[in-house]
Amino acid sequence: AFWVQYQVMPNNLEVPEMKVFSLRNYIIFSLLLLVRLIATADYVAFQAGTASLTCDSSDPLVITMDISVRSQQIKSFGASDCWTIQNVGNWPEDKATAIADLLFSTALDENGQPKGIGLSLWRMNRGAGSSRQNNISDPWRRADCFLDEAMADYDWQRCSGQRKFLQLAKSRGVAHFTAFCNSPVINMTRNGNAFCDPSVGTTNLDFAKADDFSRYLADVLVHFRDAEGINFDCISPVNEPEWDWNQNRSNPPRAGQEGCRYNNADIKRLVDALYPQLQSRGLETEIEVCESGNIEYIYSNGDEKGNHA
Repeated sequence: AFWVQYQVMPNNLEVPEMKVFSLRNYIIFSLLLLVRLIATADYVAFQAGTASLTCDSSDPLVITMDISVRSQQIKSFGASDCWTIQNVGNWPEDKATAIADLLFSTALDENGQPKGIGLSLWRMNRGAGSSRQNNISDPWRRADCFLDEAMADYDWQRCSGQRKFLQLAKSRGVAHFTAFCNSPVINMTRNGNAFCDPSVGTTNLDFAKADDFSRYLADVLVHFRDAEGINFDCISPVNEPEWDWNQNRSNPPRAGQEGCRYNNADIKRLVDALYPQLQSRGLETEIEVCESGNIEYIYSNGDEKGNHA
């Protein structure tokens, strides 16, 4: 058996200023605190305005793992590059690599402490090109795509921050990669935006251009496989399709981020268009069809769009 003992928190620890934590310590602290909350009924209070965190624990938490008994198999432990990495990846080299270590490293430092949380899967956002528009209120939630300024040909120099982090992840041992789309590319949507409005119907994808969108997704996968040495295990062409993702009522209308709704019939039509494009290029990338932002869709029907899982 493999034994781990964590003294999660001393009694009545108060942290007047949370900003004193380094990012690594904050991540580790958060994970351990979550374990503690799940395992016990201890009281945790966060006082608004003072940033004071109190955890009352009388005894250490002992976690025992018997690695000879397998109850389930988790393929990967992952996170998404959406939305910050498109900018963080272009920060100075020392800062970008330090963040990559925190995310991906499985090594130990000179004190025997983990350098990072050892993610084994990295999800890359395939942006819709909204960064070329000015109708998403948060600039960090706009994203570029791999089409040139004329939206007529490919430009593989784009999305440099995201591309850099793919390589940083790979060089630190990340074995699994997923690509996903919040919205079709803006020249393939019904309203020309990376978000919906009430007029677009059940989805903003222009199905007259569904084959174009599918070719685009497949071509990008081929480029990363052949030119950048990144093989994507999966492509997730829709993201949280149950939400409306409509523009707000400002003038001119704006949205909070890229997003596109789909009902089940829409998802099937897109998958039917995408699958032959992957096959014709000899890609082993699988399509992640089921996607939801609400766990209830796994076991029950939701709104008028039906059961997405």
